[in-house]
Amino acid sequence: MEAIKKIINEKGIGKTIGIGGSATIYRINDSGLAIKVSPLDGFFRPWPNPSPDRMYRGLYKEFVTQSQLYERGISVPKPEGLTWVRSPKTGIFCPSLVMEYIPHTNPHQNPEYERIEKMFWDEVEKAKKVGFIPSFDCDPYNNWLFNSEKNKVYLIDFRFWGCQNDRK
Repeated sequence: MEAIKKIINEKGIGKTIGIGGSATIYRINDSGLAIKVSPLDGFFRPWPNPSPDRMYRGLYKEFVTQSQLYERGISVPKPEGLTWVRSPKTGIFCPSLVMEYIPHTNPHQNPEYERIEKMFWDEVEKAKKVGFIPSFDCDPYNNWLFNSEKNKVYLIDFRFWGCQNDRK
């Protein structure tokens, strides 16, 4: 994790590349990495009074799930680790998940959307076959990326996913 902290300190956190109900995602400048920063800065609050420890535990669970999916060959951004960073919005230290940056386009604007959506559902089925339980927001409108250069779908945001057997 020290290597990732060094990259963040040297390169800096760049522009916002995504905003969701549980975090804001930024690009780490001049690197192949992205960082998901938890919302201790007041954007969305998933709990009435989120504590840093509670937010960290949520990201830790997501990191573990994303790591297990990656290890099982499911198409997800490669998870790199967890750290604490200063929120670019408020300057408050927040727990954060560092992962591979995936260049992506909006699949909904692609003329081949039906084929791309099928790729999404195929990837979800692969995850189910290896014991994962996708969350309520795993649908073709949320939480996936399409890389048109690689013609590949990536699943993202595993905060509420489950696993039939966490010991797998």
